[in-house]
Amino acid sequence: MWAVQQIGGEIHISPLEDLRPHDHSPRCWCCPIEDSQYPDVWTHNSLDGRERYESGARELS
Repeated sequence: MWAVQQIGGEIHISPLEDLRPHDHSPRCWCCPIEDSQYPDVWTHNSLDGRERYESGARELS
């Protein structure tokens, strides 16, 4: 599951219950990526790798 939070003028999409807490800023440890079409929308990367399963790049073993 993912959380969408507005922090000041930015929107952060971050994984819930990840293995490490996220800092809702562009300087988070996960190196979030700013959306090219929607400036100030940041998508954080999970430490547990859930986006690889969600995209189909990896299957459950």
